[in-house]
Amino acid sequence: MNSIDLNVKGMSCQSCVKHVENAIKSITGVTMVVVDLTGGRAHIEGELEEDAQPFIKALELEGYEAFEYRDT
Repeated sequence: MNSIDLNVKGMSCQSCVKHVENAIKSITGVTMVVVDLTGGRAHIEGELEEDAQPFIKALELEGYEAFEYRDT
């Protein structure tokens, strides 16, 4: 099991959180999603590829800007 963290822009309410969660859960291999509205982040766990692009693309289709979060 591995994880991916994303910054997500454009979330303003709990409805947005649900849209983000559902878009991420639609990707095969996802076992857990935690969306932080205040921090603008999504933490994803599961049997995932190392590539965040499928998640970024799914969120863009829902109207959110996303990019991989890297703790530097």
